[in-house]
Amino acid sequence: MDYIVIIKNKALKKLLEGHLEEKYIEYILENDLINDELKAYFIDLLTVKDLSKRFQLWSELKIKLVDIKQIKQLANPYYIGFGNPDSDILFIGKEKAFDIMHSPELLFHESINNILQWKVISKNESKSTDSLMHVEKDDNALIFNPKAPQLYHSGKITGRSTWGMYREIVSQIKLLQKHIVSKDYDNNFFNDCFMTELNFKPSNYSEGHGLNNNRREFLKNPFFKSFRYVIVGANAIIGEEALIEIFDCDSTFTKINLEENRVGKKSKSISILTSNSQKVILCNQLSGAAGWTTLAIKDLVKKIIEEK
Repeated sequence: MDYIVIIKNKALKKLLEGHLEEKYIEYILENDLINDELKAYFIDLLTVKDLSKRFQLWSELKIKLVDIKQIKQLANPYYIGFGNPDSDILFIGKEKAFDIMHSPELLFHESINNILQWKVISKNESKSTDSLMHVEKDDNALIFNPKAPQLYHSGKITGRSTWGMYREIVSQIKLLQKHIVSKDYDNNFFNDCFMTELNFKPSNYSEGHGLNNNRREFLKNPFFKSFRYVIVGANAIIGEEALIEIFDCDSTFTKINLEENRVGKKSKSISILTSNSQKVILCNQLSGAAGWTTLAIKDLVKKIIEEK
């Protein structure tokens, strides 16, 4: 294990020792948009440290139709993320792209349980993490592992989805750094990156909200400063000044256009910020809908790994 990995492991462990679930409960208690009955039930759920029992409580949760929109308020402002915390690459998106009303289980697995999942992994580092995230539903064992979130989702990762574009960026970085990309990289690219979100409330469409104060302070944690490259695909909701504050970057930054030499093609604008240990790239959303081309991705990757 090299020096960089040791630092990252310590940073994650220290983050997990920071009473995050207690802060989560405090956030729920102070949220006036959640009624008292739902608050009490949900706080009882958060005090349970067994994933299977938690899922049973979640399955038994009854919400009146008039209060259904309150489910969104249960999202975890201290959500850490997915992937390999010992990698060099951190992606930060705008928010998780799913509809809570149609997929309440995703809110439970991908947001509410995220802190506890990482605690379980941290305490069982010598074991295979593929077998740690078991919960029961309809007598079938389901697995949700934040180190390998794709195992929970059926189907292939499409190239124009956000995960697909993350995979393409990571694979190109590895190729340029002379690493071999395996044939099954579709399933294991999470080994080479970590990802989190600016907004902690999932939405199937971007609501365009600014950064919540809890989330802003959380992202300042040293754990998120332990990644060599940070790619923030959310320039619609965050600017350079906020990133300078969050990542302790130099006050000056470079703004450039990708694909600027292509005739008749609208260029992609990115900002490049640096600190003593990180390069932070701010760009627009990384998805097919945002109009990223293959050439623009290649240009982006070159700027990511380009030396200062």
